[in-house]
Amino acid sequence: MPRLFERDLQGYNASNEANRVGRREDIADMITLVEAKDTPFTTMARKGAEPSNTMFQWQVDSNPDPRVQPVVDGTDESVTGDTSGGAKMDQFTIGYRATLAAYPQIFRRKFRVSKLTESNMVRLAGTPSERSRQMAKAMLAIKRDVEVALTSSQTAQADNGTVGYRTRALDSWTKTKWEKDSILPVPDQYCTPADNIIAASATKTISGTSRTVANANTCAAPANLNESHCQDMLTALYKQTGQSRSWDGLVAVNLKRAFSNLVYTTPNGGAMTASPIRTMREGGDTTYSQYIDVFQGDFGTINLHISNWLGDIDQNPASGTYGNYTPNLNKGFIVPFEHTEIRYGGNIAEVIELTDNGGGPANAIEMVLGLCIHNPLAFGKFDL
Repeated sequence: MPRLFERDLQGYNASNEANRVGRREDIADMITLVEAKDTPFTTMARKGAEPSNTMFQWQVDSNPDPRVQPVVDGTDESVTGDTSGGAKMDQFTIGYRATLAAYPQIFRRKFRVSKLTESNMVRLAGTPSERSRQMAKAMLAIKRDVEVALTSSQTAQADNGTVGYRTRALDSWTKTKWEKDSILPVPDQYCTPADNIIAASATKTISGTSRTVANANTCAAPANLNESHCQDMLTALYKQTGQSRSWDGLVAVNLKRAFSNLVYTTPNGGAMTASPIRTMREGGDTTYSQYIDVFQGDFGTINLHISNWLGDIDQNPASGTYGNYTPNLNKGFIVPFEHTEIRYGGNIAEVIELTDNGGGPANAIEMVLGLCIHNPLAFGKFDL
């Protein structure tokens, strides 16, 4: 008597295609993606005008220090610049005003879907069009490329035929005068002051030489962050800007945890130690809350925004890993976004049709942009 049991068809699960013996697949018509990291810097930064040159520039200015100089009654002022008839005329341009500059950068992602993949002969689960899905993922990928580049350690670079134009990134804009880049250098008086930077160590390797950065504020690691470090940051920013205001803090995950840990630390002989008793809930509450999204100090407020993309980029062509990105979970920046501008070259993102040489339709997503930091004196950094 002929017979067939379900177990006789289990060979379908084997790697040998011949064992399918007519059993149909059951693939759900969906694709699950749980990774959805935001790009806070490019989202919050202002969108600036299109640059009209591959090196675009802007001016910065500062005010003179106060001067109390008594004037003798009846003294005439000299208009020729000499001091024989009175005080010398002030010069409010030379010595105060300076020019900053940046390069743009081209970002590009390419994708191709074969003709068979898009034909009726291949029916893919979870998407009506694999080409449309590839385009959406390419758009997301290039947005993250931009976020990583603009918040990284990347330095400015002119196109030399081997390496393309690079725009100076946030980490490179916020350097002291002892560490600043040699390409399109920021004038010393407009480099981010050491007071505005909470660093892991005051000792830096600068041009191959180890030296101590003057006036550096130090914090060995995120676990050592305390209220004094945050107050020092706000105090330094106030001394530069004269404003007690709200600032945006772009922080990596370890630094965000360090801020949240402040809610259950207590001073102990100058050090901050965890309290053995946490009183974070009231009677009847069923929710335990222990986090900080806003730090308010004597000279302002820091609103914290978590970023997954702060890190370093390999810029050494000889290493063979040029452009590789390494996350830095201890990094953070204080950013006045009204002084932060992304200048796009044309459309924010352009879809380019590439030639189809028989392998199927191909496309590229391209963005051209440069980062403009209006004045680095108003920025801060946690470099832990």
